[in-house]
Amino acid sequence: MNTILGTKPVPVRYNNGHEESIDVRAVPIRLMPRLSSAYLTHDEGTLIELYTGKKPEWSDALTPESIETVLAAGEEMNRGPFGAYAARTVARSRFLGSLSETPAPDPKTKG
Repeated sequence: MNTILGTKPVPVRYNNGHEESIDVRAVPIRLMPRLSSAYLTHDEGTLIELYTGKKPEWSDALTPESIETVLAAGEEMNRGPFGAYAARTVARSRFLGSLSETPAPDPKTKG
């Protein structure tokens, strides 16, 4: 399967036997905080929602095998972008932490 324009076609099967191809996407930057939270809480339903852009209850109708397929494709598509996002957030947290370690200037002293 080729990745085209930030999406990857993935075949899925529903519990009722219906099959189709859906697009798994690279999660947009504005949704990275939700993706991070879903990873940390192991919330696979939210991961699938973010990877597909489908409604939250959509994944309830998938077979267990299709759930695995969508999760694997989503993790593959988002590994690089999410890794970069995570590195930036760690660096930002370190920067913010360093600010609290710097003593505030004493307003009584002129400098």
